[in-house]
Amino acid sequence: MNFVLTHQWFDKIKSGEKTHEYRAHTAYWCKRINKLQKGGSITFSRGYTKNRVHAEIKDIQYISESRLSRQDAEAHAFLYDKCHAFWDIEFTLLEGKEND
Repeated sequence: MNFVLTHQWFDKIKSGEKTHEYRAHTAYWCKRINKLQKGGSITFSRGYTKNRVHAEIKDIQYISESRLSRQDAEAHAFLYDKCHAFWDIEFTLLEGKEND
């Protein structure tokens, strides 16, 4: 699966600063994310360029309003305010798998 990102998020992933990708719990994303599995691979693209990094999925969690602790709600406030439920995809970059 390929995630097209703006430069700011792509650069954080490439540097190793960002290790989770979040997506709203919508029919569009449910259909796609349900096909992913632990140990599978995903690709992040910097916009629609050939600049890409590849990662292995460590974990996929569905986070709903009822599963959010106070600490989680504060940490994910930016996303929670918009959708109240979301996917949290944790990943590890694959060494030597870059296309700059």
